[in-house]
Amino acid sequence: MAEKRGGQRPGAGRPRREDARRRRVAVLLRDEEFAELDRLATAEALPLGSVARDLVVGGLRHAAVRLPPPTGPSDRARPRLQAAQEALLDALRERDAQGLPDQPRLAHIYLGALRVLGDQRNPDRLHLAAYNLRELMDFLPRVLNLPTASRPPHIATKARQLESHWAKARSGDCHEGAEWSGEIDGPLRGFLRAADTFFSWFNEDFPTRREEAPRTLRGLDPSPTPPPAHVEERHAAAWVEIYRYFNAATHHKRTEERELRESLAVLEHFLLDRLRPSTFADQDEIDRLLSESG
Repeated sequence: MAEKRGGQRPGAGRPRREDARRRRVAVLLRDEEFAELDRLATAEALPLGSVARDLVVGGLRHAAVRLPPPTGPSDRARPRLQAAQEALLDALRERDAQGLPDQPRLAHIYLGALRVLGDQRNPDRLHLAAYNLRELMDFLPRVLNLPTASRPPHIATKARQLESHWAKARSGDCHEGAEWSGEIDGPLRGFLRAADTFFSWFNEDFPTRREEAPRTLRGLDPSPTPPPAHVEERHAAAWVEIYRYFNAATHHKRTEERELRESLAVLEHFLLDRLRPSTFADQDEIDRLLSESG
């Protein structure tokens, strides 16, 4: 237990703070310990309560706050990024600054993926990183205000309308038991027309991810001239492939770190090349990654 000074409990006399977790930490530590813990939390850009909890769980409450920040693979500070990753993070921050306050922050999602991927203590780190990377790809069209197909929320209403036509068709003369026979009667004709309308609407407003990929990549590309059709098709196919990989990993399909990092590298080059146009040497590297991913 922290020693008392002058008959006061530890933490007495400090200014009141609104953060309840911060107050709970304050009463457990001496002033100098609290100050050092506060410095460590600020340096790591983490909530003070989270840092204190980690120290307590590790049985190091009093000693660890006087040690230098950890530098091993379990370090909770921001991961060490490569130059290209730093450039992409800056580019995502610039785009985030242009968006609305309530929009997801792409830079936070990306940095969160890198942080959890580097946390060797986390046994589920690969799947959690894949989740963030999938979310990053999902949020791109909305955050960057890209032209994408609308996603109306009333598909259930449309399905209910189609179901009513289906019920009428089943009660018609063409249907008996589990069999359909005879000429198309009025109720069945009505269902077929409704089904044709429904699926035309569905295909228009709910395109496949393969159909959406070229739109997303065109919206990201700063060049006014679209790439040749065969190049766009190859890039769209690679985009869909890495999305499906991250989606499968999110649902805990067996995942190898080497494969995840390769897919991450392809995504990073895709985004960096469009948000921060690269040199011809970088283009060669992108082509190499795309060929390997295929």
